[in-house]
Amino acid sequence: MATAALVLLTLAGLALVAVLIPTLLQVRRTARAAELTLQRLDRDLGPLVTALEEMTREVRAATQEGRQMMGRVTTPMEYSDEVLRATNLVLAAPRKVGSYLLNAAALTAGLRTAGEFLVKNLFRKGGTDNERG
Repeated sequence: MATAALVLLTLAGLALVAVLIPTLLQVRRTARAAELTLQRLDRDLGPLVTALEEMTREVRAATQEGRQMMGRVTTPMEYSDEVLRATNLVLAAPRKVGSYLLNAAALTAGLRTAGEFLVKNLFRKGGTDNERG
């Protein structure tokens, strides 16, 4: 009776190890893929942040220039001309912001799709053909 229990316990342990090894290998591959995705995200967001900072500087400069223009207005005709120039400066900034936001949204959607694809394929197929050797 004790021998049969020991044999059953050994078989259960072997079955557990047989299941855990592929699971742990898959977890390792998934963690590696997640790390690579985070590295790419970190690398790609740097230029976007730099562009947003540059746009902020341009908006500040345009605002300061607009204030200076408004201070120099002396006649109604000059006033309307200065207002038109300031309006053009102010309207150019939202166009740039919209462009940057559209790029950021596209980057986010692409990264989300790539992440979902990686997770879906890694869990469903057990990794890529290159990793299986």
